Amino acid sequence: MARAHGKGKRPRKKTKKLADRISRLKSVQKPEKTNPFELHINRQKNVVIGQKTKHDKGLPGVARAKAMKKRKETLLQEYKKKHKTNTMIDRRIGENDATMSLEEKMSARFTAERQVRQIRKKMKRGKKIFNLNDEEDLTHYGQSLAEIEKFDDPRSDDDSEEEKLADDFLRQTNFGGLFKKKDNADTNDNLPNEKSREERIDEMIALSKLKKLDRQNVREELFTLTEKLDKEWNDVRSLLNMKEAATSGPASSTEPTSYDMLVKTLKYEARGKPLDRLKTEEELAAEQRKKLEKLEADRLARMSGNDESRVMFNHVSADDLDDNFDFGRKKTSDNFLVYKDGKLVQSEDEFDLLPEQLNNNSDDEEQSDQDGNSKDEDEDDDDDDDDDDEDNYSDVESDNNEKTSDESEENELSTENLSKEKILKKPLAKLKRRKIDEIPYVLEVPVTFEEFLKLVDGYSSSDQAIVIERIIKCNHPKLKADNKEKLEEFYNVLLQYVDHLTRDSACHLDTLDKLIPFLYELAHLSPLSAANCFVKMLTEKRNNYIKNSVQYLTGIQSAFPDLDTLVIFQLILILFPTSDFRHKVVTPALLFMGQILSECRPNSRQEIAKGLYLCSVFFEYISLSKRFVPEVLNYLSGILSLAINCNELEKSSLVIPPFKSSMKATLMLDSPEKSKNIVWRSFKLHELADSEDFTDEFRVNAVWMCCELLVKFAELYQELPSFPQLFRPIEVWMKKLPLTHYPREVRDTIESLDVMLRTRHLLTPLMRARKRPQSIKFFEPKIEAEFTGHKSKKKISTKSGESERLKHIVKRETKGALRELRRDNQFLAQHQLQEQIDRDADRKRKVKELYSVLSNQEGDYKSLMKKKRKE
Repeated sequence: MARAHGKGKRPRKKTKKLADRISRLKSVQKPEKTNPFELHINRQKNVVIGQKTKHDKGLPGVARAKAMKKRKETLLQEYKKKHKTNTMIDRRIGENDATMSLEEKMSARFTAERQVRQIRKKMKRGKKIFNLNDEEDLTHYGQSLAEIEKFDDPRSDDDSEEEKLADDFLRQTNFGGLFKKKDNADTNDNLPNEKSREERIDEMIALSKLKKLDRQNVREELFTLTEKLDKEWNDVRSLLNMKEAATSGPASSTEPTSYDMLVKTLKYEARGKPLDRLKTEEELAAEQRKKLEKLEADRLARMSGNDESRVMFNHVSADDLDDNFDFGRKKTSDNFLVYKDGKLVQSEDEFDLLPEQLNNNSDDEEQSDQDGNSKDEDEDDDDDDDDDDEDNYSDVESDNNEKTSDESEENELSTENLSKEKILKKPLAKLKRRKIDEIPYVLEVPVTFEEFLKLVDGYSSSDQAIVIERIIKCNHPKLKADNKEKLEEFYNVLLQYVDHLTRDSACHLDTLDKLIPFLYELAHLSPLSAANCFVKMLTEKRNNYIKNSVQYLTGIQSAFPDLDTLVIFQLILILFPTSDFRHKVVTPALLFMGQILSECRPNSRQEIAKGLYLCSVFFEYISLSKRFVPEVLNYLSGILSLAINCNELEKSSLVIPPFKSSMKATLMLDSPEKSKNIVWRSFKLHELADSEDFTDEFRVNAVWMCCELLVKFAELYQELPSFPQLFRPIEVWMKKLPLTHYPREVRDTIESLDVMLRTRHLLTPLMRARKRPQSIKFFEPKIEAEFTGHKSKKKISTKSGESERLKHIVKRETKGALRELRRDNQFLAQHQLQEQIDRDADRKRKVKELYSVLSNQEGDYKSLMKKKRKE
């Protein structure tokens, strides 16, 4: 039984603990496999065998979880602390740094505290904080070693305390010294060594006075020594000068250099004196107005006979004894006649009898120079008088001649008296001229053209300029605001006056020259008004031209405009810019001149001259802008055709309207032999109004002027691609000209034009550009000092390589920073959305709880009311 029992009974297995089982499972457990859907494989562009890659595979989910965890620890905490001011911030050094141990934190804090103490000490001592030359002071128990070294007998702490005590202290305190100490304490206030504040101040004042006296004594002693040395130096100086003269004898004879001369000139150069400030335009205009008003008042006073400043002539008889002689009175007629070399020497006092205007010419000139005026009033008067002495003062001269002839019958005059009359004749003539034709100084602006004609009637051209100048000065816009409108109306009056002068047969060109500066000045004061006036004038002239062209077709009148229209074109050239692409005045004038040249056929001498004048004005208009004007070239080509005698068939292919092939060769020379000696000259403006017949001199001058204009236009248009075609008809006419019949100068001009046309006649044919054969390219090996492992697409030099690399790094980091900022914003937005969802859910839960409480309360209330009703 026992055997059987032993066979049937199994031994118990020892149970293992759960911890051992788990540890065994962990040791045997295999690493978790990554989800293939969370794995991201980075494709490589170039696979290199044997190269280990770090980022061939990525785990976006794991990386995203790490980033989210990091943002929760940093960014989320900052977001939660936002707008909170009661948070405690621990700013202790190393407190939030987990890498530092406790000993390192304490050491860093101690170092920072010592640095702060040192900075405070330096600031107290007046030293600079960041001075590297200052060394740290060594201390011993808080006391500087440098201060300890100043004592003569430094004692250590080991010395006995009795040695530190002074002998006086021991003598006063030990063994009976107590009474002595008490007595001293009682009588401390009566010690003689103690001084009051007033005594100390008096002592300080006395010491300062003593020091000042010492300094004064030193200065006086120094002064006396200096005087003594100066006296001794004067005695020795003569000996030194003799030695220098003996040694430097030949050197002193050398001439001074240019540098020495320049130094001396700079040394003795006069210093600049301060002047008054520059006056404004308003002040200058006001002064000019005031001056003219004063002169006008003087003139009116002289005219009315109330001039108090004139000199009174006192008659002195032959037997006057001069009893009333007075030293204080002025000389009037007591002038002595003094002759030199047979001529009368006139004293300055005699010229004081003349009007103030004649004596103050120099002052007026200086004042006009300061005011910036172009001409002086008195200068113009004097110049005009000097130029026209014989014409203007003939009546005065005749009176003088009659007077001298009467006196010669009674008395025999000497040669000295005759010379005296010649010398005095000119001032007296000026005086009479001023009295007859004196101009008012203050003038109002004439409103109409008739008023202006009455105002300038009888004056010469220079006097008219003075009148206009005074009108502008007296009514300057700076003086009054309304004057601008008046001057704008006056500008129209001046243009009408210019038109009136050019319509006159006398053709007052000198007056026109005097009017142009005033037109220019007024145009600058109001450019828009001046442009409108010229546009109106051009419109009027063109309407007259259209009427004349209709009459020309009927054979009544010439189609070419008169001289007044040509003068308007010249004025526009002077007053307005002609190089603008489009101008309010210049563009209509160009179109009008082109219409005249394209429609008017020159048949007479006057018309040919007018056409050539228009061509010259055209050149001045387009010399800067280089506009192409076909009317000018056609007109000049037609003028050349008039100098050649050929049949109509030859002319028909080259002549373009307004010229005709049937026109008579009016510029053909009558006597070719005599025409060689003709002296050519340019046309004058007044010759455009002449209606004489053709002469060989005019024909030669017309052909020469035409060729001169062609040379100018050829130089202007030589850059045009169509230059050969444009000047082809002109070249044909030039070859047919009889050059042997013209003067040498005209032939030279024509030959120079022919050479210019022949050189520009050659044209290169249009063809495809030839390509050079490309050579085989040989590439040199590119050796890089430091290979970064990446092949740059661009060829970067060694100098700019570093900057390009840094730019690439900055660009890459910028992209990374922007990416992180976007993710941070997404994280914050997601957190804010979750907060909003939580708040809404919490509110919804609370609302439900309230509804349930209210419903229960309502149910209880209803049940209670139901019970009451049953009862």
